[in-house]
Amino acid sequence: MLTTTSEPFFALEVAIFRMCHHQLYVYLQPMLNQPETVWSIVNGGIDLVHDKNIDNSVRRLIESAIGVESPYIEQVKTIGNATRHPQGWMVAAVYYGVISQSVNLPLDNWFAVNQLEKHDLAFDHLALIYSCLKRIKDKAQYTSVPLHMMPPEFTLTDLQHCFETILLSNIEKKSFRRRILDAGLIVPLDKERRGRSRPAQLYRVKRGHIIHHFSRKMHGKSKDFA
Repeated sequence: MLTTTSEPFFALEVAIFRMCHHQLYVYLQPMLNQPETVWSIVNGGIDLVHDKNIDNSVRRLIESAIGVESPYIEQVKTIGNATRHPQGWMVAAVYYGVISQSVNLPLDNWFAVNQLEKHDLAFDHLALIYSCLKRIKDKAQYTSVPLHMMPPEFTLTDLQHCFETILLSNIEKKSFRRRILDAGLIVPLDKERRGRSRPAQLYRVKRGHIIHHFSRKMHGKSKDFA
């Protein structure tokens, strides 16, 4: 509970993203004690007894909110002023986390990122979400962060669609596949996905993968969310 003190209040603000139905979604939770529904990103403080570091605090908040762990988190920025919260000075460390498509969670409280302006978001949380989206887009241009959003088994086409959804632009197919395969980030499985067209090879993410930096950016310029 936020209290007014002589010292700035510190909080963690966390935007959690997932990919579903070829769309990017963010998790929002309703604020309590509001006459109408107002939504916020996940937020909270540090558990001085159990949290070993700030990343540990963020992971705890994510798991507490949605019931699953995030395979990848990243701090986007630190903000602070006397106007972002009605009760006075607040300093916040802003993070984003992603979860895999394999997580079987209903879409309750998950909102498509291209529809956020239709909803009433608390304080400056819409701007914070856009800042996190910009960071994910930047990372998708030159790193393997989107791999953390994939299900256990996927095709190269599935993976390319994930990158393109984040970037809001198309990527040249041959160049993308060569870049992913040359980096050794994924492992082919002894199975294929069969459909109307020819069978497609299935892959999984290589064990131990955290993040890979490509030597150059993905093709195509991404549009701004804000």
